[in-house]
Amino acid sequence: RAGAPDAAIVSETLARTLWPDRRAVDEQLRMAPPAGSTDAPRSLVVVGVAGDVRHSHTDAELSDVYLPLAQGPAPTVFAYLRMSGSPPEAGRGIRDAIAAIDGDLALGTLRPLAEILDQQRAAPRFLAGLLVVFAALAVALSLIGIYGVIAYAVRQREREIAIRMAVGAAGRDVLAMFLRQGAVVLACGLTLGVLAAIGLGRVLETQLFGVEPAEPAVLATMTLVFAACGLAAIAWPARTAA
Repeated sequence: RAGAPDAAIVSETLARTLWPDRRAVDEQLRMAPPAGSTDAPRSLVVVGVAGDVRHSHTDAELSDVYLPLAQGPAPTVFAYLRMSGSPPEAGRGIRDAIAAIDGDLALGTLRPLAEILDQQRAAPRFLAGLLVVFAALAVALSLIGIYGVIAYAVRQREREIAIRMAVGAAGRDVLAMFLRQGAVVLACGLTLGVLAAIGLGRVLETQLFGVEPAEPAVLATMTLVFAACGLAAIAWPARTAA
């Protein structure tokens, strides 16, 4: 309340950062004044610790301080209210209630929380959609390219296949040999690809909230898809030549 010692609630991250080996409650916190202000730094007593909150989809700084409005009035206040009626009816009720307190207070736009959240999520959703489209195109082009290059390399060895079969090799033995040799190359390529994907995932992590650098299900699925494409590119031309 006004007149009491200045108090503050800190986030869990800030509490761990400033007081890693003791409780944050009852500790003193000195806060610098806002930029451009000539006020002296404030000395606050920590009265509680709150859970970490992300204020936007890219918010990585979770060191927050909450100050009581009674001890530091602000020129603008945002209020979140649960409405019991339709938005127009609730809006009129809110305006009447504020006018009854102080007729000179200016009330800004009243908007449903869902609308505010949709606006905040529009940009990351658009970015995510673009990434999905480009990723799908990249996967398709990669699969086509891999199949074409490997199949061409196998076709180049048709003469070798003919010679092996002429001296008594069975078709299944030739096919098994090509699959063994191709599997080694595929394993090396897939290993390098997975490592590169994990590295690039760290870049996406800074752009989209909730993206993990290594998604096991995604990596496993794409590894199986590329492996199947590579093996098919080896097996079909080799079987046809045999």
